[in-house]
Amino acid sequence: MIKLSHKLITAALLLFGAVGCTPRQGGFSSNTSSFGQANPNAAEYANAPGAAGGRIGQALQSLRPKSRTNVSSLYARAKEQERLAAEQQNELNRLKNIQSQYEKMLANLEQEEVRTEQSKLAELAKSEQTWQQRAKTAMGRYQELGNRAKGLDLDNRELQARLAETQKQYQLLTDQNSALRQQLRETIGQLDSATQSAVASDERLKTLQASTQARGGVRITANNSLRRKLTAVTAEGLEVRQDGELVRIVLPSDQVFRPGTATLLPGSEQLIDRVGDVLLQNYSNQIIGVESHTDSSRLDGSLWRNSHHLTSAQAMAVFEQLSYRHRLLPQQLFVLGHGSNYPLVSNGTAAGQARNRRVEIVIYPESVSSRR
Repeated sequence: MIKLSHKLITAALLLFGAVGCTPRQGGFSSNTSSFGQANPNAAEYANAPGAAGGRIGQALQSLRPKSRTNVSSLYARAKEQERLAAEQQNELNRLKNIQSQYEKMLANLEQEEVRTEQSKLAELAKSEQTWQQRAKTAMGRYQELGNRAKGLDLDNRELQARLAETQKQYQLLTDQNSALRQQLRETIGQLDSATQSAVASDERLKTLQASTQARGGVRITANNSLRRKLTAVTAEGLEVRQDGELVRIVLPSDQVFRPGTATLLPGSEQLIDRVGDVLLQNYSNQIIGVESHTDSSRLDGSLWRNSHHLTSAQAMAVFEQLSYRHRLLPQQLFVLGHGSNYPLVSNGTAAGQARNRRVEIVIYPESVSSRR
């Protein structure tokens, strides 16, 4: 646009020169007072030699009436072009200024974004370190849990094995319990018979004692002789005491039976067998009573109907050990269950109760042959 304005101004100056106008500061001035006066330049063009000069002069002369209008129009257009050029320059400067500000803002934004990104990257790096540490901790925890799981699995297998063994033992105990219950029922049946026979035996005992006193010592071993033969039993730590014509070997029930039962303790058979050996060697012909006693404690919750029932069963257990397993003749032996009727001491203390729980092997002076 600026170059076009310069071309228009140059053309106008040439035209003004042709019509006798010269430029001046602040506008244009004419070489004549009006456009009607002759222009020396025009005359020069008119007087120019040759046809070209004549044609130029004629053309200039013909342009005079139109030049005034064209010059004003050109001048106005030139001024407008200058104004537009100035506005465009101002706009260009403004745009350059805006562009400069924009570039500064863009640079600031880029720097801010760089700082923000750097901050974010730093935070991400820190967060990553934190997560790595957490992951490391979690991995350690996971490994620890894995080790614990392996240990628990091993413990679980051991527990399952123990459970299987316990179930096996439980089944075995259940079977044994069933067998013991059956045996108990059979024993109870035997005890009922034994209890009935015990009454008869008691009567027989009284008759035997009366007969012994009446016989005046016929075929009766002297008490002192019976006592001397029991040194082997005394050596076992058992109590041996003389009761008139009788000699009593005392077996504490707590050393022979499980508490509150007629079941022999492990090892008690050997003790009964040693007593049986002495009886077999020294009193193979004597009448021997197996008499059981207990304390005054109640038997609530047990299988026994009363204390006589319990002591009869205990006497039968010792009787079986002596007769069936130790070859003592059954006709030598009889059983009695006295219950708590004959305490040795008071049942007021635990020690007294323990002493009253006993099985007595009673050796009578009468022999088996005397009954015939």
